[in-house]
Amino acid sequence: MAGVPDVRVRLLAMSEDVELDCSGLTFIDASGLRVLVAAHCDCEARGAMLTIVDPSKCVVRLLALTGLDAVLGGRTESPAP
Repeated sequence: MAGVPDVRVRLLAMSEDVELDCSGLTFIDASGLRVLVAAHCDCEARGAMLTIVDPSKCVVRLLALTGLDAVLGGRTESPAP
């Protein structure tokens, strides 16, 4: 939660497509989810795209629980173990 304001400012300031690497994220709550949704809406409004790359288990779980996996999705780039 402490990093939410900084992340939000950085994401909303980007002017192109955004790829957000979430592989190292060990915790995400409603505040973090709110940032992702706001960034998605901002990107969509300016004709850009937000892509969540390598979402960690907690991100995948939260997106699935909220039904936002269909909207925010994710892309896996890490090689399978």
